[in-house]
Amino acid sequence: MGIDYDTFTGTNGVLLTAHTSDAGNTWAKVTHTDTGTTSQIQGNVLVQEAGSPACSCYTSAVPPAADYTVQADFYSTAYGSDYIGLWARLTDASALNGYMLQYQNGTFTLYKCVAGSFTSLGTYSHAIDGTTTTVALSVTGTSIKCVVGGTVGISITSSVFTAAGSAGIRIGGTGANQVTLDNFRAYSPAAAA
Repeated sequence: MGIDYDTFTGTNGVLLTAHTSDAGNTWAKVTHTDTGTTSQIQGNVLVQEAGSPACSCYTSAVPPAADYTVQADFYSTAYGSDYIGLWARLTDASALNGYMLQYQNGTFTLYKCVAGSFTSLGTYSHAIDGTTTTVALSVTGTSIKCVVGGTVGISITSSVFTAAGSAGIRIGGTGANQVTLDNFRAYSPAAAA
């Protein structure tokens, strides 16, 4: 079942928080530690606003249950300080709690974030620079999986977050458009991998 879908089709420079997804949902900015203004549309993909620090946003679509998958196409031009990520079970946007899969410098890292404090739960080295790669974060009960280009790169169990929360994205770094995100999807049940 589809929860949300966004191809980020729109006018260049439109902020994500002023954009409506293909499914008719809105985006809101996480208000805790990410101080960036917001991500924006450029060339019908999502990029970080130039000169703005990290920004996490979540969709207004409410998952019907805690088991679902968050997926998007990631693109990175080169190794650098920019990063891109997906959120699942993001709860209490002012406190920043949830699971986040992030890509930076050739490595995917799965984090649990508790009250804005990030702790690594696993890593997967796989450079995607110069290619568009479909990336997914799947949460099913206590099973958390990160799938990169169809390959399970990280598979762990964690019971830290059990509520459905929200699905979202994170982009940060220099804002030099080194990373982009496109074709965001959140759907349930979670994908079998």
